Amino acid sequence: MSNKILENAIANYTKVMNKFNKAGGRFLFYNANDVDNESFKPIAIGISEEEVKEKMNEKVEKNPEKYKKYKLVRVSLKGLSKTIGQTDYQIGIGGGLGISVMVYSINKFNIIISDSNDPYATFWYTDELLAKKGLSVSHIKKAIKIVLKGVLSSNPFKVYYVDKFSEYNKLKQKKMK
Repeated sequence: MSNKILENAIANYTKVMNKFNKAGGRFLFYNANDVDNESFKPIAIGISEEEVKEKMNEKVEKNPEKYKKYKLVRVSLKGLSKTIGQTDYQIGIGGGLGISVMVYSINKFNIIISDSNDPYATFWYTDELLAKKGLSVSHIKKAIKIVLKGVLSSNPFKVYYVDKFSEYNKLKQKKMK
């Protein structure tokens, strides 16, 4: 891989992480019902999973009826710049930057939970794609739509890639017996 690709991948990674850290963190909650709307924006942002869950629970507690209509998804940005350029990764990691999407529900006590049946997946950028395009809101939207379809294995060790969104989108949901 060329040094130019690695330099651009690291620059785009740094730009993305700085942007999200400046906005409040790399952990975000969205209303997936709004994924096709122009006004698609996060409901809550945090620097840790605990912080964003706490913020989201506070919002639900203040207005439970409003949020019961929402299809909640938590998006987190994963990765480390030091994995850019590597070809061997730890199990479950597929690159320097990933978009993790997890569906949440609201239980009868108005607390957000992620049930074992709720789908989730992480989509990784190849170094080439990260160097060329970097992260975009459209990638987050596509990741959410694919996870909501329930066609991917919710396995933390399974590696999916952003550049294969069109392939994942063609998958049909497996019928339960």
